Amino acid sequence: MRCAAVLLEAVQVTRRFGIPGLKQAMEWFGYHGGACRSPLVPLTAQETKDLRTVFTSNGWLQQ
Repeated sequence: MRCAAVLLEAVQVTRRFGIPGLKQAMEWFGYHGGACRSPLVPLTAQETKDLRTVFTSNGWLQQ
């Protein structure tokens, strides 16, 4: 069940924040997401804050 929850969360993050959001989330969870390649750009400060809010509100990250 935990694996399915992780996969669902990854899909939802990618839909809303794209590949840059998935890469950022990977970094927070101890994986190497790496830099975005052109034409993708990293998340803005506000997008990063919004993404962190998603993960703190569901209990996956601490504030």
